Amino acid sequence: MKTPIAILYSDLHAHIWKQYNTEGLRNTVPAKVLKRVSELCIEYNVPAIFTGDMYHGYEDIPAEAIIDTEIAYKEYFENPKILHFAISGNHDFIARNSYKNRSKSSLHKFEAIFNTFKLLDYKVGEVKGMTLFGIPYNNGNVDLLKFLKKYKNRGSKHKYLKILMLHTDWPGAKDTSGYELGSYDNIDKKVEKYLKEYDLILCGHIHKHQIINHMIMVGAPNQQRISDIGNEMGVLILYDDLTVKMVEVPGVPKFVEYTGIKPKGIDM
Repeated sequence: MKTPIAILYSDLHAHIWKQYNTEGLRNTVPAKVLKRVSELCIEYNVPAIFTGDMYHGYEDIPAEAIIDTEIAYKEYFENPKILHFAISGNHDFIARNSYKNRSKSSLHKFEAIFNTFKLLDYKVGEVKGMTLFGIPYNNGNVDLLKFLKKYKNRGSKHKYLKILMLHTDWPGAKDTSGYELGSYDNIDKKVEKYLKEYDLILCGHIHKHQIINHMIMVGAPNQQRISDIGNEMGVLILYDDLTVKMVEVPGVPKFVEYTGIKPKGIDM
């Protein structure tokens, strides 16, 4: 029987939305997602792993969204002492980011104020049979090959699972609109060679959940754009056999295409 080892989520994009936001319902989604992730972590006694984009844009994010997200995190993770590992996504940084010219990230604040929050930007962490290797979003993937080489042969002496955390586009991945990405900056056969060293790769940035070889595109936990219509979205339970199961977050709104006929189960 397979056993859960972590709860995965990505691309939360907390924000105060101006469009399609009747009675502010979209603004409440981040707290609902954090609550559901916390509930699953408690149920299975496992940590949470987040692969970037806590906010929709750190430079202009409304204070209300920051406060609401921090309050929810404290209630659902800090108080019950649930370990939470993360890397920064492109929306978390306030400027272009690379290891040489590191930008500040909204997640640096989370790490500073919450003891349970472990930021793994360019770092390695260990928890419950897993060694986590973090590479945050870096413009043009300029750091990707460098850190894959640096991380080579690193990790616990124990037979821990080696899990790489990324936030980037990826060749062959599809967005929620169905668009398939072609080649992408600095991702080539040299990179693919080092990826084989990992048991699993967790990747944020693309909102559609999918699996490419041994890479899991975690996907967004809820519909955030009109192009998300019809896509199943949620958080993931990761099992010890490296399979995943999606769990929907209750109470989050979904986009529907209005054709003049009222859809079943929709109040309008």
